[in-house]
Amino acid sequence: NKYDVSISSGYFINFINGYFIKRFGIKCILTQHADILDELNSVNSTTSYSLKKMLIRLSFLNADKVVAVSKGIEEVLIETLKIQSKKCITINNPIDIQNIKNKRRDPFTKKIYKDFYSSSKFHFISAGRLTLEKNFNILIDSFKKIYETNNNCTLTILGNGPEKYNLINLIKSYNLQK
Repeated sequence: NKYDVSISSGYFINFINGYFIKRFGIKCILTQHADILDELNSVNSTTSYSLKKMLIRLSFLNADKVVAVSKGIEEVLIETLKIQSKKCITINNPIDIQNIKNKRRDPFTKKIYKDFYSSSKFHFISAGRLTLEKNFNILIDSFKKIYETNNNCTLTILGNGPEKYNLINLIKSYNLQK
């Protein structure tokens, strides 16, 4: 069986796809969902910055097409990895409008809406996938510093993911929970 196209996402899988799979004459599409600079600067990695950048760049240069989930990510790929702009395309994450409309009827959403507009507090709101690369821990650390100087503010984090309980524990350790 011969495959026509291989599509991948993620640093290591993109490397395999862009470097090895391409060698078999299969078209290669790499997708990038997060800022590549986060991967390059990752403190959890044992691979050096220069080596990682070379491997990532090699992968993307070999790709037939590169798909970014935002214009910002596309720009970073072009600037940092020197990928040809004609090879890149942005396909934004879809937004489910009907789901958002349905959430307006949710009792929890109504309570948040009421609390926000009946309060004189300043509200910080962040939504996203609760994963390491989204750096919600930095947001919580930053909010703690703000809250220590002015407790007339709230932070609401909307999302789910593998870091949820670590973030809850961080919030509790700072005594920031309601």
